Amino acid sequence: MRNRISFASASHILCTLCIIFLLPTSGRAEDLPREITVTASERIWSAPSTARVSLEIRNSTKNAVSADAANDKAAESLKAAVGRITRDATFETRGRRFTGAGGKPGFPITQGTAIDASLYVGIRLINAGNVPAVIDAARNTPGCTVIDVDYYPTEDKDLSATIELLTRRVKEKANTIATSLGAKLGPLGSALLTEEADGSALRKQLQRPGDPSRFSDRERTLMLSTRFELIPPGN
Repeated sequence: MRNRISFASASHILCTLCIIFLLPTSGRAEDLPREITVTASERIWSAPSTARVSLEIRNSTKNAVSADAANDKAAESLKAAVGRITRDATFETRGRRFTGAGGKPGFPITQGTAIDASLYVGIRLINAGNVPAVIDAARNTPGCTVIDVDYYPTEDKDLSATIELLTRRVKEKANTIATSLGAKLGPLGSALLTEEADGSALRKQLQRPGDPSRFSDRERTLMLSTRFELIPPGN
């Protein structure tokens, strides 16, 4: 699992310029384009901030009822221990399994065999920084085994700073174009903010080593397309 530990937004700015016009050949005002379109894009990352700890609680007794009860008791003990760490944890019961006590899943249950009972639990944490303490609490719970830890980025990342940066860059590019044409930049006609299609983001992840479904960070590209009017010289 790949975990990007920097919680600051790491940005690599890729600005592309789309200009819809033909360059004037005579320099006359009537040869100037009436408008220009400028597009800027920025790639951003959302660092992991939440997590889910997946674990198995397993006990073996002479019958299924007592084994299942032992698992529930251990789960309550773990829940209390996690509650002392954080009040923002959410417990999810993800299934139960019963098998004959033979050390392998699917071992038959027959008369006289002991019972292995497993309780699968997921613990969602608002603060991923609590993961180590929760793992230690699980290790101290009888019959508990940590299976996996998944990290997730915050979906409601504040994009105001990114949008402000894109706005400034398209304005600078548009002014440069207008000046090079001997014109003045007119009012903004339209602006469209879009996000890179999910398919493109997935293709980039597939090019990275490891299982792309397990990446803890989220990479995406925001694109701002703007259309400005041009004011001919002398107007």
